[in-house]
Amino acid sequence: MKPFMKLAGLSLCVSLSFASSAAERVISAGSGITELIVAMDATKKLVAVDMSSMVPESEKLEKLGYHRTLSAEGLLSVEPDLIIGSPEMGPKAALDIVRQADVDVEVLPQATDPEQLLKNVDTLASLLDTDSQVSDQLKQQINEQLKRIDELKGQLKRQPKVLFVLMRGDRAPKLGGGGTPADRIITLAGGSNGAGFDGYKTASEETLLSMNPDLILVNKPTMENADAAKMLVEKLPLLKFTPAGKQDRIVNLPTAALLGGLGPSALNSSEDLAKQLVEIQ
Repeated sequence: MKPFMKLAGLSLCVSLSFASSAAERVISAGSGITELIVAMDATKKLVAVDMSSMVPESEKLEKLGYHRTLSAEGLLSVEPDLIIGSPEMGPKAALDIVRQADVDVEVLPQATDPEQLLKNVDTLASLLDTDSQVSDQLKQQINEQLKRIDELKGQLKRQPKVLFVLMRGDRAPKLGGGGTPADRIITLAGGSNGAGFDGYKTASEETLLSMNPDLILVNKPTMENADAAKMLVEKLPLLKFTPAGKQDRIVNLPTAALLGGLGPSALNSSEDLAKQLVEIQ
């Protein structure tokens, strides 16, 4: 009986050791990562985020600059025990200094497809030591949303042509092609990106008119989600004569949906887009 009690005591000590080593002061440097942490109701472990991250207003968190240009001094000033970031997090020199200070730095792949998104949920759940029921519930919600999007795609009579236009203040708008965050949303929703090229290119009013889009998604890079659709029509009034303009299908795409890869915001925008595409004859 005594050997068993000793073993049980040892087991308890090991268990307590692992529990005490769980991260409690976390920095999230990447909007997609922060979005998942919020969805997992684990914001209580956050002490700071980068400028691109969106958190509930009730959370009073330090903002430590943009995830590409972080400083070692800023990161260490909030005394983190774990920093989680995207592959764009940097610079490397700052992260090396933080690692030398015995702070764990973890990099998660950017989710470009549902499979990687689900893997990132599992990885975050492990890093943050969250209840497995919470991560399982989030993955179930993601899978259910993907199923709803697939069902909507099944109702499409044809593959509508969609354009994504990025507003840039006084400069000419840019058209988003293949490989862009908006393209991922369009494709997932069942639309066809009418750009016909990869990346971004400046687009004139005549170019957009000639593409004859069924729907136009618009964004102006700002965290306040300005009414970019209204701005676009005011700047390029002839767009009102495209199929998209005639059917009042020049719509805003939230900034959050374009940041940090495929995540809850991008899925929400894709589902909203899929609902609109179903209505196109």
